[in-house]
Amino acid sequence: MDTEAVLARFSAERQALAMMSHSHIAAIYDGGATSEGRPYVVMEYVAGVPLTEYVDGHQLELGARLDLFLQVCSAVSHDPQHGC
Repeated sequence: MDTEAVLARFSAERQALAMMSHSHIAAIYDGGATSEGRPYVVMEYVAGVPLTEYVDGHQLELGARLDLFLQVCSAVSHDPQHGC
């Protein structure tokens, strides 16, 4: 994790993620490297449970699960479609 190539890629990906703006994606606030050279990211805290636990706990039917899946797909595909 601390080679120059890995750190450069991590930095580029962190910057790209920081430019994202989507209601279903946690915001990236900052990032850098520790004094030991380990990269880190500071991102928005989103309270909640894992999606699988949510859908099982709420006993969502297949249609509702697919609606949530489409929202996830929309968020994941957001940036490539917006040049980030």
